[in-house]
Amino acid sequence: MSYWRTISQSEKKDLIDDTTTNFEIDLKDSRLANYINKLYNGRYREFKAKLSAYYKVRKTHENALANPPIEMLDRGVDQWVELCNHFNSNKFKKASLANILNQLKKKYNHRTGSRPFSYIVEEMAKDGSKFPEFDIFEFAYAGKNKCWTYNVAKAQHV
Repeated sequence: MSYWRTISQSEKKDLIDDTTTNFEIDLKDSRLANYINKLYNGRYREFKAKLSAYYKVRKTHENALANPPIEMLDRGVDQWVELCNHFNSNKFKKASLANILNQLKKKYNHRTGSRPFSYIVEEMAKDGSKFPEFDIFEFAYAGKNKCWTYNVAKAQHV
């Protein structure tokens, strides 16, 4: 249960079937199927991040194992144990530390919220931007009103 890509196709199909019963979605359209997969991947990452934060608050591995979050109670103890082991692994700790250090290196923050840049680039291309990969920088750091929040970002854009 550590990554979306490692979840079995049958489990993914069950989740997607739940969605398609409520909505008319033609999964034979590869673009829609890919979009749904990306959507579930993002939701899964958010869910796992929330569980990781819960795990960290518990201070010790044993305390986390003994006190699963409400969201995990109906999923079975084995999934929570697997996630706790993942959060306690050296590989995860190393990646987490690298992410923390990278966040500390950031000189300025973007203004686009939690939406991935790739989604915004796609929208900009659909809206007619000839260079969406370039235009997103100004959009992300200056916003719609073209008011730069960081002079460093403005200088880098020029």
